Amino acid sequence: FFFSSRRRHTRYIGDWSSDVCSSDLLQFLYFIGYPSTLGQMSLLDEIKKGKQLKKVETVDKSSGRLAGFTTDGELREYHTYIAKFDADEWVEALGDLTFKTKVIELGYEECSAIERLCKRVESVKERVGSHAWGSINIHDQLGVDVGEMFSGLVGRIDSVIGEDGRKSGVFAKLSCRSAKDVVTNRLRKAFEERVGGRPLDDNEKLAILLQTSTDLMKMHSGKEILETFTLSERVMSDLGMALKYPERFRQNLIIREWCDLDVAMEFRGFVHNNEFTALSQYNYFIYVPQVVAQKDAIEPAIRTFWESRCRAPLASFGSYVIDFVLLTTTPHPDSIKVIEVNPFYETTSAALFNWKDPVLKNGPFELRILEEPPKKRPEIEPEYRTILGWD
Repeated sequence: FFFSSRRRHTRYIGDWSSDVCSSDLLQFLYFIGYPSTLGQMSLLDEIKKGKQLKKVETVDKSSGRLAGFTTDGELREYHTYIAKFDADEWVEALGDLTFKTKVIELGYEECSAIERLCKRVESVKERVGSHAWGSINIHDQLGVDVGEMFSGLVGRIDSVIGEDGRKSGVFAKLSCRSAKDVVTNRLRKAFEERVGGRPLDDNEKLAILLQTSTDLMKMHSGKEILETFTLSERVMSDLGMALKYPERFRQNLIIREWCDLDVAMEFRGFVHNNEFTALSQYNYFIYVPQVVAQKDAIEPAIRTFWESRCRAPLASFGSYVIDFVLLTTTPHPDSIKVIEVNPFYETTSAALFNWKDPVLKNGPFELRILEEPPKKRPEIEPEYRTILGWD
């Protein structure tokens, strides 16, 4: 059961994107060093936290901008639109074009109990500090109001995962986002083990950090999944928003088959009014010689895959951002999978494009990749700079 939550909102390094590929962790690195990402990385997270925003002129959902203050009705409208791109909305339509996925429906009371547990754990995290998250005993925070629900949900998840999932691992997320923000607590040790003291350049280190953060999203049991969720501010925020509107409440736990992917072979496509207008290297801040060498083969393979297999089942979405991954070293339509479908909206990273680029709506089709190693280090969050040894 593979999944990626990266997608809209900010991007974390390793989020099985947009959250299993690097897709929902790239923005873990919260990359703000490239023009295409300026002003895009934190907007949705701010909205999720309830920041008052104002809708300025909106012609359609792909062109609207948010700034200043907004009414609750406008915010509700925005989240209704975003919810149309939750995994359970497009997974069934794509079938075997994406990774095997199972959906566990969550009740309002279950989500309310998980949110309460998240808040209790958050208060403990504030006391002990992020460096000591691993020492937190989730079961000490359960209480009688949450304990029975927690145990029952663990059992439901384990029954869905099955023996194969427990052995090979799965990717888990809520309808909207994953708990990728928890990965940072384990990232340094895993990164250092993979580097193994080798003398690497910045590009090589960044590629390893991205792959490592993605691989850390693999989980093997219902207990591990729920304990990870309760440590996640992203999960707490998303549940709070879902619970705010009980009349339209719908929240699922998405379990996806784990697939060991090469994060360097992920690509982000842009579809406007059911026309494929643009394609970008997904992890656009790393230079990948293989991608450069195969650029002329990658473009037709992905375009053919979308035209012949994705256009029809996704036609009802109209405009969207779609993430692909190549599963083999030789680009071919038969070796491509869809990772995620995201809103065609400025809260989705435009990768090597910019939401002001006319090509995203009008074409002509263009593929952009990083053609040479970056001349300077991207600006990333301090904790990741420290892991990379850039401070």
